[in-house]
Amino acid sequence: MKSMENKNNIIDELKERWACYDQVRFLFEQPFERQREALLDIEGKVRAIVGGDPEEVCYRSVRPHCKELRLLLLKRYWLLNWMFIETPEAYERMRIVNQHLYEMDRQLHEQIAEICEKLVREPKPSFVDDYEVRAMLGTGYNDEDSVVHLSLDDDYSSDFPLMISVNECLLDEENYKMASHYCGYGLEFYCPYDKPKEVILHNGLDDGVSWAHKLPTPFEGLCICHTTASFVKDLYYPVFDLLHFNSFWSEVLVAYQHFSSRVELAPSRKSDLPL
Repeated sequence: MKSMENKNNIIDELKERWACYDQVRFLFEQPFERQREALLDIEGKVRAIVGGDPEEVCYRSVRPHCKELRLLLLKRYWLLNWMFIETPEAYERMRIVNQHLYEMDRQLHEQIAEICEKLVREPKPSFVDDYEVRAMLGTGYNDEDSVVHLSLDDDYSSDFPLMISVNECLLDEENYKMASHYCGYGLEFYCPYDKPKEVILHNGLDDGVSWAHKLPTPFEGLCICHTTASFVKDLYYPVFDLLHFNSFWSEVLVAYQHFSSRVELAPSRKSDLPL
């Protein structure tokens, strides 16, 4: 039953995403000014729910309106990606962000390899049956320095700090931010700790082939890494939002796991149990 419920939730989510696409698709043929008006209207509805200060956006303000906010941000996602124009400034900013994310992912793999080597060398504590090594990479809005200003911002008139802050809060509360490389949500991956170091260091998702096909514009000449593409394709940040990111974090977690089989009490001991 649980599996079927999860499948139905995924189907419902996909329907919502494409319904939002259908609701803004007619704008794709409209002049840029009309598209911008629609963008500001969507953001105005978001602002009416959460207020206008990105540093005040929090769980308390978002939780009662999660679904409504998610649908509004999905409309903004489709529309802003369509409006995106690849200028020399945008291209250079993508080069910088993409390289930074690639390096962060590479460093994560190196850190995991070191931790796994240590786990293999050292004897397990008596209560440990296995380890789970998990790496995460994300972005966060902390203050005004978390979002950079680009020269085209005035043309779009989008409130990038507020929208990025709301999106981050939604992703955090709905457990989308920590998403798996393998199940399609982006920025978290698990590693068998006893694999050889060269296997852990090998990132098959970044093999020199660009993931630009996941973006609304090709960025010719750039090899878009998987993490960059995941922010756009799987976490539903518009490309323009990604270019404004100026604050990232990563971490590696080790879970010490203990498994216990069901224990049957002998008949002679049942009377010892407190009532």
